[in-house]
Amino acid sequence: MLDATAHVLKQVGYERATTNRIAAAAGVSIGSLYQYFPNKEALVGALVARHNRDMLELLRIKIEDSAQLSLAASVRTMMTAILTAHQADAELHRIFNDEVPRMGQLAELEQIDRQIVALVRSYLDQRRSEISVENIDAATLICVSTIDNLSHKLAILYPDPLDTRALEFVNEVTRMIVGYLQGGSSAR
Repeated sequence: MLDATAHVLKQVGYERATTNRIAAAAGVSIGSLYQYFPNKEALVGALVARHNRDMLELLRIKIEDSAQLSLAASVRTMMTAILTAHQADAELHRIFNDEVPRMGQLAELEQIDRQIVALVRSYLDQRRSEISVENIDAATLICVSTIDNLSHKLAILYPDPLDTRALEFVNEVTRMIVGYLQGGSSAR
């Protein structure tokens, strides 16, 4: 049903997406859909949660894979992977960004966001000798928010993974994040 939800969102947008359209796209009765999801918002919330879980898992893998790399190479690896994941379905990300009402009240989304923050905080703790930012909690939120927001925007602007402009922005975002982390204490 979540794949059908994504399909309908891309086909008609959030406002025109209905549970009837989603049920038809999924090949299930509306009653079957309502057994699992009480409304469209719950379906879209589950779709966003699945996306966030996928991003969490991708981030875990990239942090493990880049453990031996320099801070800059590690950040670039993570940023590139997240951007590429967003570009894989840029239209859906545009809809999430532009059309879907904010669903921050959903407990599962908030819990996944907390896990992403905890994962990045742990990563920064492991890299403590390479960074000069004093407040790791603030640095974590700044890095997570910056990378998340910019990767969504870049995927919308440059949906083609081979677009060199997206790669140039990855390099600039990497420079910005690494510059902040390594020069943060002198920015007072």
